[in-house]
Amino acid sequence: MLPKSRKLKGRDVFFLVYRTGKRFFADYLTVYAETNQNNSKFACVISKKAGKKAVARNKLRRRSYSIIRRHLSDLKEGQSVILVFKKGAAELSYFELEKRILEIFKKSKLLK
Repeated sequence: MLPKSRKLKGRDVFFLVYRTGKRFFADYLTVYAETNQNNSKFACVISKKAGKKAVARNKLRRRSYSIIRRHLSDLKEGQSVILVFKKGAAELSYFELEKRILEIFKKSKLLK
């Protein structure tokens, strides 16, 4: 699980990242990224379109935080990142999800 200090919190911060952050699109997710002064922080947004059942949405959230935690040393510092999952993302396997997340991180230049 991702440490609490690395989770993006607060409505104002979310709206700031949504408004001023750069957007990057992929098949199953969208990334909003904005530079900040602190450690990199992450958030996952999973609507009911991505998975009908709460169990599937929570599983997707846990998996994505686990992937981010595993690759935290490879990511640039000083970023606020929101991952918005799209329809069908809940059906991805762990390894497929990891591949998709790392691809979009490379595309958005969040990797070192």
